[in-house]
Amino acid sequence: MKYATTVHASTLADPIHVFEARAWAHAYLSSHCDIPDLLDAVDPLQACAIEIGLVDCIGQDGVQKIISDAFAVVRSC
Repeated sequence: MKYATTVHASTLADPIHVFEARAWAHAYLSSHCDIPDLLDAVDPLQACAIEIGLVDCIGQDGVQKIISDAFAVVRSC
């Protein structure tokens, strides 16, 4: 059986969508006290956004909007 040896860009997930999902997951865990401190939920997201170049791509305001939107959804429940 042969396996693919290359990955095409079209098969990769959009980093913004992945980050949105990660932000929502942190917000969900925070709202259920699995991550009790808000800073412990948000700081890793910010570090991730810097590390993967998302801040350079969409700007700090864009990153903050993704994070705040995710936390707003779970806090409104």
